[in-house]
Amino acid sequence: MKKMAVLDLGTNTFHLHIANVGETGFETVFKLQIPVKLGEGGINQGYIGEGAYKRGIAAIKVFATELKNYQVDLIKAFATSAIRDASNGLKFLEEVKRDTQIEIDAITGEQEALLICDGVRYSLPFSSEPMLIMDIGGGSVEFIIANKQHVFWKQSFRLGAARLIEKYHRSDPMGEEECIGLYEYLRLELAPLWDALNQFPVTDLVGAAGSFESVVELVGDLLKKPVKLYSAKSHLIELNDFFQIHSILIKSTAEERRKMKGLVSFRVEMMVVAICIIDVVLKQTGINQLIASEYSLKEGVFFFEKN
Repeated sequence: MKKMAVLDLGTNTFHLHIANVGETGFETVFKLQIPVKLGEGGINQGYIGEGAYKRGIAAIKVFATELKNYQVDLIKAFATSAIRDASNGLKFLEEVKRDTQIEIDAITGEQEALLICDGVRYSLPFSSEPMLIMDIGGGSVEFIIANKQHVFWKQSFRLGAARLIEKYHRSDPMGEEECIGLYEYLRLELAPLWDALNQFPVTDLVGAAGSFESVVELVGDLLKKPVKLYSAKSHLIELNDFFQIHSILIKSTAEERRKMKGLVSFRVEMMVVAICIIDVVLKQTGINQLIASEYSLKEGVFFFEKN
């Protein structure tokens, strides 16, 4: 057994997960997530703004201290959409390495999708029937069609919450024209997904952690309903419950969302556009079951290392 750390440097939040990894899986030792809003002010212009840049460097220095405290044997660090697409992303990674000796891999969207798929597969039972896996980040959204053994199709779309907020969520609450524009944009941009689902039909959508876990919490908080377990590490969200949460969130102000006990603070801004992406996918397809997995990229790295 070895002590391993995974750093997942997302557009909105930087994550550190330390675990003991052995032949049968992993056991969490320490977790920390720091909101950095790396896409603030520059995500759609292809650079990391000055304030976001400083927040990102500061967060990794905090992680570096924790890594020393826990005497980690192996570090795997990944940068995703905001860093890989930024003109100053390489400079950011070089500064991190110089200051902390942490080497970060700026992975492609397809690499990100495969790690997400690995994580989700270990959180719930897959069969021979394909499922659609979805991960909503700040800079990108990954979709994977897979069953227990095969990945049939995967694609990363530059449709992350930070990008969509800048384009379509300028009013508080979101205006009707903004909402119409967002839905039209998503339906058009996700055309490759609709084509893939015609080729590989699915009935189940599995959401990878993040916003999907927030939906689970919001059903409990706002609808006062327990959400059924699908497996030890996933929940089954009734579609009617999801649509009720969507209806509440899309009309809500930021201040109202801050008061929702089921919504962690760093998702207050992004949750409206995130739930709209899910809504578009559900309404555009024949999906009739929504599952929220607790696992995503970080857990996929642990299980990949185990093997």
